[in-house]
Amino acid sequence: MKPTLIISVLMAILVTGCASTQTADTSTPSTTTNESSKHTPYQGTIMAIDMSASTVTVQTASGTMTMTINADTKFRGGSKTLGDYKVGDHVSGMFMMDDSGKMMAVLVRPYSSKG
Repeated sequence: MKPTLIISVLMAILVTGCASTQTADTSTPSTTTNESSKHTPYQGTIMAIDMSASTVTVQTASGTMTMTINADTKFRGGSKTLGDYKVGDHVSGMFMMDDSGKMMAVLVRPYSSKG
């Protein structure tokens, strides 16, 4: 099995497990004191991109989430900015909650269910 396929499958399992605790934009993912656990995985389809507000809205299995893109957001898979994506693209990555409760995209990358 390809390493990327294994990682994608593990991410899908993790996101599915988190689906029961996260329902929509206002939900707060559970975190522990472990630094890496502050980053929560997501996977879904881009429903909206607001370049002026630097946000992307993604429909996941557990609901709709709107994440802010900032200078710390990393892009992978050949994309370098939010402008490299369009509505309907399948994406996955990581987000975290900031001090005000907003979802901040940490990582955005193309997602394909094909191996």
